[in-house]
Formats: sequence, structure tokens, C-alpha cells
Amino acid sequence: MKEPSSGSSSTIGFTVGFTILVILAVAVAEHEATLVNTMGIAVVAAGLFLTPWRTVIVAVVATGLALTLVVTLDLDHPWLRVGNVVLASLLGIAASWALDQRVRSINTLRRTQARVFANMPDAVAVLDDSGRLVRSNQALQALVPPAQQGQRLHPAMHHVLADGRDCPGGCALDVPHGVHAEQAIGPVPDETISPNGSPIHIEYTAGRIDDHLTVVTLRDVSDLVAAEEDRRALLEEAAREHEQQHVVQMLGAPGQMDLPTTPGLELDMWSVPAGHGAATGGDLVDVSQLPDGRALVMVVDALGTGVLSVRDAWKVIYASRALMMSGVQLEDLVARTAATLAGDSEPARASLLAAVVDPATGAVELATGGHPPGLLVHSRGTSQWLEAVGRGVGAPQPGSQTVVRTAMEPGDALVVYTDGVVNSTRDMVEGLSVLRASATALRNRPTAGWARGVMDAVLPGGNAKSDATLLVARLAPRQL
Repeated sequence: MKEPSSGSSSTIGFTVGFTILVILAVAVAEHEATLVNTMGIAVVAAGLFLTPWRTVIVAVVATGLALTLVVTLDLDHPWLRVGNVVLASLLGIAASWALDQRVRSINTLRRTQARVFANMPDAVAVLDDSGRLVRSNQALQALVPPAQQGQRLHPAMHHVLADGRDCPGGCALDVPHGVHAEQAIGPVPDETISPNGSPIHIEYTAGRIDDHLTVVTLRDVSDLVAAEEDRRALLEEAAREHEQQHVVQMLGAPGQMDLPTTPGLELDMWSVPAGHGAATGGDLVDVSQLPDGRALVMVVDALGTGVLSVRDAWKVIYASRALMMSGVQLEDLVARTAATLAGDSEPARASLLAAVVDPATGAVELATGGHPPGLLVHSRGTSQWLEAVGRGVGAPQPGSQTVVRTAMEPGDALVVYTDGVVNSTRDMVEGLSVLRASATALRNRPTAGWARGVMDAVLPGGNAKSDATLLVARLAPRQL
């Protein structure tokens, strides 16, 4: 089939076409008048090799020669002969155009396939029936440097199965033994290759292209495996370290809990468990110190009640804390926490409030995912809600859409709480109003005991529909 971009083949075809026409013209003039009809056949033949425009030139020349011959020679049925040449020339032009379009389409498809093949992030190998490498992209060469075209791919990879045994062959990567006609395999996870001695976790697919070729794709999932192992180790260690403390904190009697010492901040917290007969809720408050000296305050409210909700709440707390310790920005915390926990068989669903307070400057940053707003109480007698927008962990498109940034003066206090503090009535707006009014009215109290005073005002008699915890973080007076 012709290649429109090939100048040499077109030139040869063009020359051959003219040569045939000249020979035919001489033959007609000297010997057989019936050869006039053959000029049209020559145009059709030329159309199989020439571009449409060059075929038109040959057709015009052929028609001109035919006219010249019928005029100068005494031929039977002259115009019928010319008509046959014209019809054959049109057929040759049509055939040339159709072939040209088909060739252009095929060339475009080939270029597209070549670019896709070369730019795929996954390693791609095309193997023949003996498992030898016929074609590969740059990603395969980077993943399996020993792989050489014309050599078998499987021995170069040092394939290790999921159970840790070296693969003896016969797998999907060992063509042709592992892949049969009209069969697609994969994705196959939890296996490794060691082309350079170091294990690389891979996920791969394999499938037949035709009766003689098989395509194999390999993806390096080492980073995903490492992230999953880190996540599991983090949650398991957190569960072992704080299992007993979790039970005491969530199920214990009303009281003030132990709080970490945070230079520059005065902390106070009070908790009231749910009323008699009510299930324990997955509500947690956590305070820790970041490597740069700022304080991280988090409140989590896991969906549901009972032990499972408590477990989910602690997962969110420890995953969020670890991410912040590793340098994740506050605006990305909710989304990153959700992504970290999404791999669990039963992903946690919880709201999250996270606030970062700089005791040295008073700067406050606050982000939420589905949680009620924080409250900033100023020592001068005013207060303001710190309202950020976002969806919680486990919700569709989790993450913080906004981050509130403000500043505290010495004596100002940040108040965060679980939803049990404000949902004792059926009206959440009323609960928030009572909390704001009570915290603002009691602002001049000493920090120690302030959280209990606010809780007593919001929940008279200590009657809570669900677990309620309130934390106050007050900026300490500056030392002169």
C-alpha cells in the first residue's frame, strides 16, 4: 500500500506511469489500435501507487493521448474508446483518493499509538510466543533495566510471588505459559520483582494481542504499599499505647482530664458523659505540640455510638496528628486524613475540627470538616465564631474549603467542644447561642475551672443527650 509521505515511491510511480503511457501511445501508432483502451487501465494501475494529484496528471495525459490518437488515426468507434479511457481515469483517481485517505488514517493511528505507548507511565512490554521482548516503552526500561529486546523478559525480572517464593515460570508474566488466547489476566497485586536485587512491589496485567503477541503492563506500587504499611503501623501503635486511656477517658465519670503542658497556653477541659442508658459516643478532644512549638487542638465526632465509633474517632485523631507532625498543611488535613483511612475495610466516618495556635504570636488557624465552629472569646468582652467550611472524613469529597485565620491577645481564649455540648436541646442554634453567651459572661474566671463553669451553664444539672466535652485554650499573659 502506498505511503503519501514517501517521495521516492511517488516519483518512481509517476515515472512508471508516464513510461507506460508513452509505450502504449507508440504501440497504438505503430501496431494495435485496440491498445487505446489499455491507457485507462494504466491510469488505474498508477492510482494504486500515486497520490491523487499525481494520478490526476497521469489521467489528463492519458486522456490527451487518447484524443490525439483517435484524431490522427483512423480508428473504429473513436469516441467510445476515448470514453473508456475517461471512465477508467476517473476510476483510477477515485481509487487513489480512497487509498490515500485510508493510508492517512492508518498513519495517524500508528503515530497516536506510538505516542501513547511511549508516554504511558506504566511499563509496557510486547512479547512473542516464546516470551521474548518484541517492543517496550521507556517506563519498562526504567523498571527492568536488564530487559533487552529479543531476549526473554521473565528471567530478567526475578519474579517473586505473593507468598515470597521465586516464580518458577508458568505465570502471566511468563509468556506463553501463563496467558491463553482470548484471556485477560489482572490486575495481579502483592507480587514483586527484583531486576536489580532490590524488591519492587508491582501490579500487572497481561492479555493476548493476536495469535502470536502478548502485551504485559507493570505498575510500580511500592509507594502505595509503603504508605499502607505506615498507616497500619501508626494506627496499631496508637491503639496499643492508649487503649486503656481511651476507655477511661470516654467512659469515666464527669471530671477534668489530664492535659499536656503547653508553654504559653493555659488549658482547661471538662467532660460530661451521656445520660444513664445512653451509648458512648465517638467524641474526642486532643491537644499536642507541633515540632515548631505551636499547639495543635483537635476535636473529632465519629458517626454512631459505642466501641466502634470510639475506635473510628481515635483513628482520625492519630492519623491527623501524624500528618500534621509530618508537615501537612492545615487546609489539606481533612482531605489527607480521609485518604489515609480510606483503605480500611470499614473506613471511619467522622467530623473533624483542627486548630493551630502559636503561643508566641497569638496567631490562630482553624479548619473543619463537618464540625460545629470554634469560638474565640476576647478578654475585652466580645466573642466571635470561627466558621470554616468543609466536609468530614468519610463524606463525599472530604476536605476543608476554607481556613479561618485570626489572632488572640493575652487573656483571649479559644473554645472547642464536641456536639454534645450544643445539642442538649432540639435547636442547635439555641445551643450555640447559649454556649457563646455563657463563655463570654464567664471570661474573667481563672482558667482552671472555667470549662466546668461554662458546661454547668450550658447543661444545667449535667444532663447531656450524648457525651459532651469542652476545652478552653487561653493565651497566657506575656512575661515582662
